[in-house]
Amino acid sequence: MSRSQKPDAIFAPFELVMALSHYNIGAISAVEPFNRGSATSPKIILTTPSREYLLKRRAPGKDDLELLQVSHGIQLHLANQQFPLPHLILTAENSRSWVQIDQSVYELFEFLPGEAFNYEKPATYNTGRTLALFHKLTRDYPMIPEYSERGCYHANRSIDVAFKKIKSIIQADSHLTADQKAAAVAQQASLQETYHKAKDKVHAAGLANWPLSIVHADFHPGNCLYKGEHVVGVIDFDSCRAQQPILDTANAALQYSIRLGSGDPR
Repeated sequence: MSRSQKPDAIFAPFELVMALSHYNIGAISAVEPFNRGSATSPKIILTTPSREYLLKRRAPGKDDLELLQVSHGIQLHLANQQFPLPHLILTAENSRSWVQIDQSVYELFEFLPGEAFNYEKPATYNTGRTLALFHKLTRDYPMIPEYSERGCYHANRSIDVAFKKIKSIIQADSHLTADQKAAAVAQQASLQETYHKAKDKVHAAGLANWPLSIVHADFHPGNCLYKGEHVVGVIDFDSCRAQQPILDTANAALQYSIRLGSGDPR
């Protein structure tokens, strides 16, 4: 993981002292900014004689304590089952997994170094095994109303809206000839038809009656840490919700099929 990127939101010195006073992590020998993820959520790496830690201030809008308790409950459950993830560090005074100071909420994790996904088959295979393990370990996890009130990617109305936007963008592109536009629009229509057929097949198979359990719902290469072909950590549990696990698997397959970068996405 690269630690040196563009500076984002930062911690004030007094803020660090107040937040860290709630933890018993020993003497700190080094403090280093860790500018990854949301620019509105500052993070630093703390080096101690025993290990490194990651202190994070939750971004505005991501600091709702009810949702935080949901996310932390799942992470603590998974950690107790030896699932690979950075462990939350509990406060010294009341074993809480977060600290609130005024309107700000802080989390302290063990720092888990890792590499990016390499798009090789062994890493892909182990990624699938890791997601399957997640689903196994959360199958009987208690569910509360907040889990099922979140949306779902499957059959989402925004998909058809996006198809319409694609068609409009194609038709408005002055760099395309009339024949090129016609071919692109036909391809877009074919994709939309294929999507609807797939959606209808899933509904016909009885998706609505399949059991729900806790899913990650944001399982993509940026939320997994690797060491070679092995997954050493899964992060970002803020999107967890109650859903049919097959939908989580389908979304992960989509996310892992996308290669970011310039040029033809094929």
